[in-house]
Amino acid sequence: CETFPWLIGSSNLCSVFFSVAVQVNKTAEPGDTVTLPCRAPSSTNIIVVEWSRPELETEYVFMFRDGRSVPEHQHPSFQNRVDLNDRQMKDGDVSIKLKNVTSNDTGTYECRVFQRRTNHRKRANLKTERISTIYLDVHQSGESLEARLCRNQLMTVVTILWIALMMRHCLKRKLR
Repeated sequence: CETFPWLIGSSNLCSVFFSVAVQVNKTAEPGDTVTLPCRAPSSTNIIVVEWSRPELETEYVFMFRDGRSVPEHQHPSFQNRVDLNDRQMKDGDVSIKLKNVTSNDTGTYECRVFQRRTNHRKRANLKTERISTIYLDVHQSGESLEARLCRNQLMTVVTILWIALMMRHCLKRKLR
């Protein structure tokens, strides 16, 4: 099977695994401030909070480390528009507020939290899990619900067809 780094990073196409996670859908109009929800299992030992979009690769929507935001790794389109909803992260709340949204903000957002965990031998290790996946749809208020649903259904069909074609391609290559 081939590797297509331009398509899905450096992952091998035949070893793509799909994880089923609950996805939250949010809608907004251009100019709105939107809260993207995410909650860590606990608020203790949170070292890093990462918010990303899969297509941004190495840059982040937002990163919070050592008690402060880290703008050096933030994608330019999100600079000065994103912050934690609660910098104290009470009850593990690591939700973010995204200000002045535009149609370019439409897409999938993923939240990850790095927490220091200790085992019985008191050796520290880091653990990260994707906690939350949010799909944000930014649209003009004049766009009808029917038009948005039609567009979303079309994207779903295209995605399913793409997955089916890639699986067929992998199976053919494997059978040779």
